[in-house]
Amino acid sequence: MAKLTPSVFKRKSTMSAVSRFFIPVKDISPYSEPWFIEVKLIRMWTTPICSNVSHVNIVEMVFIDLEGTKIQGSVTRVILRHKRLEMDEGGFYELNEALVVPNEGNDRPTQHAYRLLFQARSLIKKIEPLSFNALGLSPMTSAALASQRFVKKFLVDKVVLLTSVSCERDYIKDDKDITAVLLELTDPMGKIECVLYDDYVQDLREYQRREGPMTPIIVVQFARVVPVGQVMLGELIIE
Repeated sequence: MAKLTPSVFKRKSTMSAVSRFFIPVKDISPYSEPWFIEVKLIRMWTTPICSNVSHVNIVEMVFIDLEGTKIQGSVTRVILRHKRLEMDEGGFYELNEALVVPNEGNDRPTQHAYRLLFQARSLIKKIEPLSFNALGLSPMTSAALASQRFVKKFLVDKVVLLTSVSCERDYIKDDKDITAVLLELTDPMGKIECVLYDDYVQDLREYQRREGPMTPIIVVQFARVVPVGQVMLGELIIE
């Protein structure tokens, strides 16, 4: 991708007579001047309330800009009561007035130092598609996955071959019956095991019924690494 000059971002917003400028995502911090960003929404998922899994607690999102920098955004159920969220994966959006907080803890989908918490006043405006089509993938080899200690803090991406699928097994987790299968994934540097649960199992079986026996290329995005070296999927795309 060609390097973009700052002038690409320094455009006046048409929303107000006041001059406001777009900035690259990498420059967002709690100390930034009032900012606007234009981004693509590459992933969106919900986290349920612990006491009632049928109710949404938080909507999590990952955005990417023209420079390929990713940042996470979150909308809590308190905000969802007052703000209707109309967003789609793959859509392009103009964002403003979100609270910028440190990006801390484990299982972070981006390595940005900060993340966005959307408020009732936050601007989330759908815009025309921009001139890029990034998926936001940052693949990691099996060797790097095994050697890097920081991966517990971050969700990881991999591009691998699916070389084996176990039989389905039923488990009880949190008093709920779940179905799981174990995948063997291979890249030039080695193998890694991956666990699929419930809906992901159904997606895999549907793909196998549709495509027949073959060795597909698997794109794993936002996977959680667990101590035994296995990967629990956050997203599975079969190409």
